Amino acid sequence: MHVENKVAIITGGSSGFGKALAYRLVNKGAKVILADIDVKGGEQVAAELNAGKPIKVAHFVRCDVTSPSDLSALFPLARSQFGRFDILVNNSGIMEPAHLFVDESQIWRKVLDINLTAVVEGTRLGVEAFQVEKQQGRLGSEGGVIVNTASIAGILPFTLGPVYTATKHGVVGFTRCFKKDLITKNGPRLEEKRSPTGHALFDVVHEMGVRVNAVAPTWADTGLIKDIREMALGMHITVPVEQVIDGFMKVIEDQSCNGDIAVVRPNMGVHIVRSMDLADLAKL
Repeated sequence: MHVENKVAIITGGSSGFGKALAYRLVNKGAKVILADIDVKGGEQVAAELNAGKPIKVAHFVRCDVTSPSDLSALFPLARSQFGRFDILVNNSGIMEPAHLFVDESQIWRKVLDINLTAVVEGTRLGVEAFQVEKQQGRLGSEGGVIVNTASIAGILPFTLGPVYTATKHGVVGFTRCFKKDLITKNGPRLEEKRSPTGHALFDVVHEMGVRVNAVAPTWADTGLIKDIREMALGMHITVPVEQVIDGFMKVIEDQSCNGDIAVVRPNMGVHIVRSMDLADLAKL
């Protein structure tokens, strides 16, 4: 996909990977909807992106990804602001601040809601929005793309964050279900398996031209790791944020990436895992 003149919705767009990806996309000619609960940060990012531009390229909206109504409002907003919708990045995420067995506030439930449930709901709503784009003639030959932010913890367990690990394993598994080859081999197109509207997984991947991928980086120096930052830096297991953004751009721009995971690790760069077999896992 050529991102020039495309429109991307990015949740968690006020900071971290979302902010960095917004800058990369805008620098390549795209426009962005930034969605986040951090209003001050999001408005500042949008203002910086729009500064000096002849036309508006970024718009911020407050969005709680645990609210289906907030999520569903993002797609008509993209159309009203920029006339179309091409890319969805389900990027919002948090990590449990306390171990599961001493989490008196039960924040682990919020980790599930933000890291996994919102990814599933965002993808579901994104597919519905792409159906509208196709019906109205705005979904071109390159189709659309959804990118889910996972983590290396979605492949290799992170014992300090068991719930975070569970959610990221969920994101990886969810994304892998959109793999074209897996659907072709294991998902017979039976009418009883289709939804009442006729849009089953087969249609998403094959007929609509919508690709679903994920990015699974090791730790990067963002606000997410503030509680373990010194440990992560001391163990030399972090990667530059810009290298992670390379992974996002790879699965957005490379039309061959479909149901794949862009793993980003130190001394390895961006590695596209196309099948989760033992040979692939051994490379990690």
